[in-house]
Amino acid sequence: MIRRPPRSTLDRSSAASDVYKRQGPCRGYMCTDDAMAPTIPKGWCVLLADTNGEIGEAGVYGLLFRDTGEQTFRRVTPVGDALHLCCDNPSHEPSVLDAAFQPLPILVLGRAIWSGGILR
Repeated sequence: MIRRPPRSTLDRSSAASDVYKRQGPCRGYMCTDDAMAPTIPKGWCVLLADTNGEIGEAGVYGLLFRDTGEQTFRRVTPVGDALHLCCDNPSHEPSVLDAAFQPLPILVLGRAIWSGGILR
């Protein structure tokens, strides 16, 4: 006979419910570039908490560049009227956006709260 761990350790719905209670609505996205490697390698899944299209504090955010349609992740730091967009991969250049210029050239998809991929 195979013994199963207690239900609480297997109940994924309770884990998802806990995330929802703490973070609100979340969506999953796939990382399609290496800009945030090694933190978020290409091919990993990233769970984003809904921020209503706003950046309230520094963190890793999912972004959509309006001009190219590119969906990516960046470490975003608000500084005064500017947003500093940085990559963890040193081969990608950081950029600064003037937050006073509206509409911004990016659409904020949400704040990253989890990432993971297939272990090899």
